[in-house]
Amino acid sequence: MVMPAKYYQAMKMALPEAESTDCTDLLAEFIAHKSAYDVKMIESTAKIADTAMIAAMNACKEGATEIDAGFAAQRVKFEMGAEEGSGTRVRTHIYVVSAGTVLSNVRPYFFTRKKFRKGEVFFIDLSVCYNGYYTDFCRSVSIGRPNKKQEEIFDVTMETHKKLFSALRPGITGEELYKIGLKVGQEAGYKDKINFVWLGHGSGLIISEPPFFAMGEKRKILPNTFNNIEPGVFVPGTAPTSIKDEIFVPSSGTPRFVTNCPRELHIG
Repeated sequence: MVMPAKYYQAMKMALPEAESTDCTDLLAEFIAHKSAYDVKMIESTAKIADTAMIAAMNACKEGATEIDAGFAAQRVKFEMGAEEGSGTRVRTHIYVVSAGTVLSNVRPYFFTRKKFRKGEVFFIDLSVCYNGYYTDFCRSVSIGRPNKKQEEIFDVTMETHKKLFSALRPGITGEELYKIGLKVGQEAGYKDKINFVWLGHGSGLIISEPPFFAMGEKRKILPNTFNNIEPGVFVPGTAPTSIKDEIFVPSSGTPRFVTNCPRELHIG
C-alpha cells in the first residue's frame, strides 16, 4: 500500500499535471474478500511456508547459527518456487530472533552469525510469497529443555493464541480482538511484555492487510478473508516467544488454520 519513491518520481515526470489520490482504503476494501482462486493460491503458499518453517526449526541446534536456520528455510522456499526480491516487488522475510533483548516481533535484520546456546528460547518469523500471494507466521524454539519460567511464558502465548482463534469470526473488530488477547497477558502478569505492535492482521494479497488487531481499529473481520493471529510474550534474557498462524475466515462455519506445522514449543 505504498509506492517506491522512484515510481512516484517517474509518474510526476511523465504526467506533471496529474494529481495523486490516496486510495489505500479503497484498495483494502477491494482485496479483502478472497475468490476461490485466491483461496487456492494462498493455501499453496502456506504449504511452502510450513515446509520452510520445519526446515528452519530442524536447523536450530546448540552451536548452529541463526544463518544456518535462515538459509535452511530460504533453500526450501526457493526450491518450492517461492519468490524473493526487492521491496518494490516482493516483501518476504525469515527473522530468526534468538537475541534475548528483543521486545517485539520486529527487528532490523533477518538472521546473524549468533550461535544458538543451550537454554535459549526464541521464535522464528517467516513469510513466503508465491505467485503474488502471501503467508506469514511464527513458531517458537527451545535449545534443550526449557526451564519453568520459559514454559510459563510459552504457555501464556499459546493461551492467547487459543483465545484469539476462538474469537475470530466475521463482525468482530480488530480492537475487540486485541483486547481479548491483552486480557490474557494482563491476567498472567505480562501486560507490558506482549506484542505491542499488534496481535494480528489481515493477509493474503498483501503481507499485512487491514484490519489490524490493535487499539483503535474499528474495522471488522469480513467473511471469506485471511487473517493472522500473532500473540507474543517477549521477556528479555528469558524467552521471546510468538505463535502466529494464517487463518481463513469463511462466511459461515468455523475458521480454519492454513498454516499447520506443529505449534508446540520445538526442542532443538
